[in-house]
Parts: sequence; C-alpha cells; structure tokens
Amino acid sequence: MIGDVVNFSSEMYCATVLQDSKSSWRGSRKAGGGCMNEIGSHCIDLAIYLLDQPDRVAGSVIQSIYSSEVEDLVSSTFIYNKGFSGSIVANWSDETYRKPANMVKINGTRGKIIADKHAYKLYLKEADPKNGFDRGWNTRYITDFAKSVRFYVRGNEFTRQLDHFIDCIEGKVTENVASFAEGLKTDILMEEITKDAARSLAQANAGSGGALMLKRTEESHSFLKRLFGR
Repeated sequence: MIGDVVNFSSEMYCATVLQDSKSSWRGSRKAGGGCMNEIGSHCIDLAIYLLDQPDRVAGSVIQSIYSSEVEDLVSSTFIYNKGFSGSIVANWSDETYRKPANMVKINGTRGKIIADKHAYKLYLKEADPKNGFDRGWNTRYITDFAKSVRFYVRGNEFTRQLDHFIDCIEGKVTENVASFAEGLKTDILMEEITKDAARSLAQANAGSGGALMLKRTEESHSFLKRLFGR
C-alpha cells in the first residue's frame, strides 16, 4: 500500500537502568547484560522480520550512560542494496518512559506507516477503498484488532508467546514464527553492530578514555560466542 520502502526506523525506549547495576545480570557482560541484548534485540529482530536482513551496517554507536561494564544505548544504520536504509535505536536509560515503548516508522513512495504498542497510523497518498483506507491518515487502535488471551501476563503478547511455544512442542502448529534460525539472524547482526562500533571508535580514538570505551565495545554481544566460547 505504501509502495517501495524509502527508509525506516525501529526504536525502543525504557527506564530500566537509571544507575549502575553491577549487582544485577543486566550490568554484567558475562551474564548476558547490556541494552543490546535486552531491548536492542527486539528492535533488530523486528526490522529483520519486516524488511529482511540488511546488507551491511554503518555508523554504529554503543554508549554507556550509567553502567560501567555494559552499554545503555545502541544506535546503528542498516543499509540495503535494494536502495534504502533504516535506523535502529535502543535506550534503556530514558527516564521519560514509564513503560517500555517500541516504535516503528516506515516511509514509502506512496505512503507511511507509524506503529507502536497502542495503534498504527497509515498515511496514503491515494485512497485504498478495497482495504478500507482513505486518502491521508488512517488510524487503527490496538483495541480494534487485538485478540484476547486466556491470562494476562504483563501484556497479551507475553501470554501469546508462551502459548505458541507450548503449541510448537505439542505439534499443534506446523510453523514456528520465532525459530532458532530467525534468532541466529538477529544474533549475527548484533555482532556486526558491535564490530562496526569498535571500528568507528578506533578511527576516532584519542586518549585513554577513548581506549577504555573501545575495549569495552569490542567485547562480544554474540550469544553463540558466549555459549561456546568462540
């Protein structure tokens, strides 16, 4: 409906870490902590699901705001040989958000999509009566199309994920939408972002402070590397 993709953004913000959490797994690299692993993985996975894997990443930045051992903010640009690019931003140290917020924006040649946990907005240059959309802005709230679940666990999507996992084990579904293969794509991309951020810092490194941050950035975010030690 919105034509060819021009550019996009996938962002997630929350106020999970507002001080150095050394005693928590979130503040430990070896325990799997860091903004990239926790909320950044959602932004990356969603971009892959909607728009496929990028051909390369560029301009990646990994920043510590409060944490001393892990990053609190991650940003990167995904570049596609198809002719478009997109930005990824994840920040778990933003106190302006009471609850985690995930936002996706996709600009196209014929329109635009803006989606978050509450609604999606669709802007069309031309009306699409077949699908019930007018020219200009169209808004559909989550209450218009959300399906109820048997039990509310911090949000309908969590219950739905658990039920889907059980259905896969019991053979009630034939296709798992969140397979290990799909997870591997995200894991590989997180590793590429880490390497790209390290390269950028190496080029701009000046002084011991930069060297210290570079060393921290070079540490692997890869789940498989942490699991198998390579």
